[in-house]
Amino acid sequence: MRTATGKEVHTALEAACIRVEPDLRNEEIGSKVRELTVARILALPVVSRREAERRQVAVRRPGDSARLVLAPGGGVSALATEAQPPNTTNTTN
Repeated sequence: MRTATGKEVHTALEAACIRVEPDLRNEEIGSKVRELTVARILALPVVSRREAERRQVAVRRPGDSARLVLAPGGGVSALATEAQPPNTTNTTN
């Protein structure tokens, strides 16, 4: 990892049982998002130089121009909640 914030986010995502692979290629974020759209990746946590300076993580989603910027802990907990499978047990009688 290039930054402490990136390492922190990576470790926290792994601890939350979310598959994560750091992409340290020197390419523009737009091309990475396009690749992930084809691969059907639903969320891309980004820690660029700007986010690292502010100790934040930006969550980019393919097809959505808006990006959610959160503190590392908030971003990880939001992704972990979203990654939970739906409740399939029938709790109504």
